[in-house]
Amino acid sequence: MKVIFAGGGTGGHLYPGIALAEEILRRRPDAAILFVAAGRPVEQRILKRYSFDHTVIAAPRSGGSPAQKALMVPRLGVAVLKARVLLREFEPDIIVGLGGYASVPVVGAARRRTPVFLIEQNAVPGRVTRKLFRKARRIFTQFDRTAELLPNRAPCLKTGTPVRRELLEGDRAQAAAYFRLSPRKKTVLVTGGSQGARGVNEIIAEILPRLERRRKNLQILHQTGSLDYRVVRRIYARTKIRAHIARMIERMDLAYAMADVVVCRAGGTTIAELTALGLPSILVPYPYSLDRDQHENAGQLVKRGAAFMVEQSDTAARETRERLERLLDDKGFAEEMGLSARELGRPEAGETIVSDIIKTVGMAKRRELLTMHEGILVR
Repeated sequence: MKVIFAGGGTGGHLYPGIALAEEILRRRPDAAILFVAAGRPVEQRILKRYSFDHTVIAAPRSGGSPAQKALMVPRLGVAVLKARVLLREFEPDIIVGLGGYASVPVVGAARRRTPVFLIEQNAVPGRVTRKLFRKARRIFTQFDRTAELLPNRAPCLKTGTPVRRELLEGDRAQAAAYFRLSPRKKTVLVTGGSQGARGVNEIIAEILPRLERRRKNLQILHQTGSLDYRVVRRIYARTKIRAHIARMIERMDLAYAMADVVVCRAGGTTIAELTALGLPSILVPYPYSLDRDQHENAGQLVKRGAAFMVEQSDTAARETRERLERLLDDKGFAEEMGLSARELGRPEAGETIVSDIIKTVGMAKRRELLTMHEGILVR
């Protein structure tokens, strides 16, 4: 079995593909896996931790200046041509589009007889999914809302978003030693995703002085992203709160194992991880998305009592502090929110998706054999 995973740009797009690739290799150790990404530094940092082969096809992003928009079509054409060459050389049995602009050239270049599957992590289907759904044998979704927003003929199957198995196996004692934190203190995990989030960093920086009175029982594990790392580190240095601050946390399995409460963005993959682990959270959706996809993701959890949502606004710091203090002070409430989150989780999503892919591809190959041998199925 030869499989191409196309997509990237952020960890939120790459990590579900990594989870699927690991599950495929668990079942088919001789499978050939190739990741096709856009060449951004965050992709390189993530993929170097794994042994998968990967290559780059630079796909143009939508938006930008008028000049950039004018160049988008020819650049996309070049990317599709490169993808066609790659597909001829690699000859994949399966193509999995992980979302984001990086998946467009490969999925767009796919021949009809090569099964294409799409992963849509968000409640609001992204522009790539809306453009490419006709090429898909199946679109694997996390939310019911996704299918409602796509045409009726879109082949959606609600499976959840694949979560790396390692995230489900973290150990708190090991995590405490790794991050040099106390295993007994309440721990708040703050993360803006693989690239960090300035809005989340600013909220936490503003409420740190008010949290300092809790320093005997509270500690913070904070992934800042590269841009804000030095500034955030200086802010923590002015407090007496025990903390571990990192540009990027490589061992997210241990970070989640350490966390009692999570303050984070509301990307689809993050939502899948929080619910699979049953963690109470305060979600701060990215406010500048045209589709408001993170708002819709967070809303799906809020209406089930599985998270708090705070809009990034002038009152965000106060609202975050109030909700955080409630989760820290009311153990029963925090546990109830965690249980509600777990009820929405699909930790088995990767297994479900791989089973469906193998079944779908097997059916397609049987149909080809029937056609080739005039109705006689050769086994």
